[in-house]
Amino acid sequence: MLPIDEADRLQALTTGEQPPETGFEKHFMRVLSGEAMPCSAKELEWYEFWRLNQSKTPETHKPYDDLVNTMPARKVLSNGWMFLLARHSQVGLILLDKAHQDECPAGLLRAFVLARLGTTKFEREEFKKHLSSSVSDNEFVDLVTAYNEFKKKQGLPLKASPDVAHANFLLKRGLPNFGVRPREGAKVHRVSMCWNCKEELDNNVDIECNNCGWIICICGACGCGRETKKH
Repeated sequence: MLPIDEADRLQALTTGEQPPETGFEKHFMRVLSGEAMPCSAKELEWYEFWRLNQSKTPETHKPYDDLVNTMPARKVLSNGWMFLLARHSQVGLILLDKAHQDECPAGLLRAFVLARLGTTKFEREEFKKHLSSSVSDNEFVDLVTAYNEFKKKQGLPLKASPDVAHANFLLKRGLPNFGVRPREGAKVHRVSMCWNCKEELDNNVDIECNNCGWIICICGACGCGRETKKH
């Protein structure tokens, strides 16, 4: 059971009433968004408290992932980021970036609107009612290209870090995330090639998956996501 002051602070963070301030709080919000795993006893305690109290949380205050999982949208990975692409009946093609929801008030989300070449905040539940997952491959290219240009102008990173890319890679495939091994934890030097994007891999400079032990590529792939052939 969390102390009252910590429970109050946790509620303020998860409902969007207050932004994360410390390194611990910022990392914890990444845990809730699926971009990281709890890495300390205190963070695990916070996570378990949050998980047990989810049933008591109003719909408009639930974390971003809980809502977008039910949205009619096309999930794609680009440069390690998880994007949701959809067609909005009123504003046209939109892109939701789960990594770009910081400081968005409770009950709202931020989406990139292709027709406006910029982001707009929408009320979550009302927004979902206007979505369709009908996005063609050509529209996918146009939408992601335009969003990357927007990110450049905003000074946002175009490529996700390997640990974030790995979390998104597993999330898209519905696989559990057991975290990664830090670079200094590699005892045996291994060089390989990514099965997903054919990028060269070296565990002297890359991290490894805690579950399968494979080197994690910059695209996020590890051995967990590889389909084995049946004979």
